[in-house]
Amino acid sequence: MQKEKVRLIKLMVPARKATPMPPTGTTLGQHGINISDFCKKFNDRSQFYEEGLLLPVHLILYKDKSFEFVIKLPFCTTLLKSLLTEGDSKIVSISDLYKISVIKSLDSSLPMYALFKQILGTARSMKLDIQI
Repeated sequence: MQKEKVRLIKLMVPARKATPMPPTGTTLGQHGINISDFCKKFNDRSQFYEEGLLLPVHLILYKDKSFEFVIKLPFCTTLLKSLLTEGDSKIVSISDLYKISVIKSLDSSLPMYALFKQILGTARSMKLDIQI
């Protein structure tokens, strides 16, 4: 017998840094979710991501106050910003954009060429210089 779903909660949580503090604790607490249990499970499951990388989380709340969650892939802008942490330069290479498109292809049904063009457009809209 399936559990009855009550709500879908969407969060942005930094990888390996989930704490009961706001905004995560506030959002989960108002729905009666065990915050420390979520934080412990999330930190364990996000250990393969770079620490502090913002991850979209879809949390499904059931009527008996139990929950399950899915960690989605980071947004393109988040991945592009993570490339720029090495300095003040705003330069990304074509190979970096290709690597991001390979990562995003795991969560998308678009062909690789269309996905690459989409990420290239995102980089241009962020005013990044693309190095060939």
